[in-house]
Amino acid sequence: MANYKTPPVLSEAKPYSRWIEEVKAWQEVTDLKKEKHGLAVALSLLEEGAKSVRDKVFHEVDLEDLKKETGVSTLIKFMDNVFKKDELSAAYEAYTSYDHYRRQTATTMEEFVTEFEKLYNKTKKYKMELSKPVLSFKLLESAQLEHKDRQLVLTAVDYKEPDKMFEQMQNSLKKFFGQQSMPPHFWLQTVRCSKL
Repeated sequence: MANYKTPPVLSEAKPYSRWIEEVKAWQEVTDLKKEKHGLAVALSLLEEGAKSVRDKVFHEVDLEDLKKETGVSTLIKFMDNVFKKDELSAAYEAYTSYDHYRRQTATTMEEFVTEFEKLYNKTKKYKMELSKPVLSFKLLESAQLEHKDRQLVLTAVDYKEPDKMFEQMQNSLKKFFGQQSMPPHFWLQTVRCSKL
């Protein structure tokens, strides 16, 4: 059986909002007493790097407040002042991450489709939802396929069923290019064309 005493770690690679969700989930599954949650989470904070805040927490948050049943809430309130972005900034960041995402040379199509959907789902949290046809075409364009390959993918997509287009596009991309990464010659052509 897993040991649920260790809370999630806030790291460089993990967005603050995701860490908060993981802490809430951890609180539901841990076998630690509720009055120890705040201290456990505080002790899991990094001491070095861009997200190092443990020293600041132990200097500015009363230890007795962390030892209460509301310790995690107290800690999160403090952490929000340090890390939480305002909603507009978070929405813009989610949108630009999604909008600028393109399949890279070494990325398989399956990895690309999964990451594309993950980034799109982040934008949906901020009420930025695209129609299925637009989302489908954005997925196809971001896959950076050659013209003949795009045409092949489109043969498996039915435009007469707009509500199913995104799922069909995902399936088609994975069916035809699943575990393949981009061939190096395509990447070189893309670089050369972009310099013109």
